[in-house]
Amino acid sequence: MTQRKKLVAVECKVSRGGFSGERIVYITEVSGNERRALAPVAYCFDENMQPFNPDEPPAGKLVSGFVFAILLGSEPTALVISTPDGDRFVVPNSQVRPVAPELSEHVPV
Repeated sequence: MTQRKKLVAVECKVSRGGFSGERIVYITEVSGNERRALAPVAYCFDENMQPFNPDEPPAGKLVSGFVFAILLGSEPTALVISTPDGDRFVVPNSQVRPVAPELSEHVPV
């Protein structure tokens, strides 16, 4: 029996990507470095954990939000996560939230 991977919501900034179904997420790592990753819009949520509408965020704007990621492991003050594009990040514990079951049902892992 395969165990389902644990999804978490990671605080980030979100902007529109090059395609309508894509968003660019900006994640601050525990080191303080900000890195970018690509994510399907279905994995991105606004700061109230609501899905983005197809035209959100507005072109050229950077907004606060969350991206769903897979929890890979933990360190004393940080968590290791993998974004939808497969990049690995080490983020502060305070930047990660649990994902409500009703939201994770609609996100393929």
